[in-house]
Amino acid sequence: MCDPTMACAECGLGTLDLCPPRAAMPSPSVSRTQVMRNKLGSLPPGMSRLGSLVRIDMRDNRIPAMPDLARASNLREVCLGNNGIITVGDLTCLPPSTRILDLRDNAIAVIPGSISHLVQLERLDVSNNELSGLPAELGALPVNAIVVDGNPMRKIRRDIISKGTMAIMKHLRNMVRWP
Repeated sequence: MCDPTMACAECGLGTLDLCPPRAAMPSPSVSRTQVMRNKLGSLPPGMSRLGSLVRIDMRDNRIPAMPDLARASNLREVCLGNNGIITVGDLTCLPPSTRILDLRDNAIAVIPGSISHLVQLERLDVSNNELSGLPAELGALPVNAIVVDGNPMRKIRRDIISKGTMAIMKHLRNMVRWP
């Protein structure tokens, strides 16, 4: 059941292919939204304007592209796993405050260099996608956890990946061309 007047809105769980009208314009006080395991093809229109939104979980839907959440200025956690996303596009569609980005179980082939816009990013989960590498720009961010399992990584050696996040970050920092 959706209650857009609550600080935490949960919707559907398997039944929604469109967001109910009341949930499309939730209360400005909503800080967490969970509309996972539905059939939604897009973000409810009002969500992108919620300045109080801290976490959005839209895993297991049918969202084909990254939604524009740039105006959700307090957003910290974005969960878009298992949506069939193929192209990420420009990551300035997320606010710089984003700390956790979960894009696992999609079909993403490229993470763009615009990820450098996410200056507070701490955790990136891109497991089980189609990535052959990661952008060097990621090495300049304060990331302390990167999950890349299940990708056909060809641009980063397996021995580096097997050593974990710190080794991957070091590799990416070495790829950056500093001025």
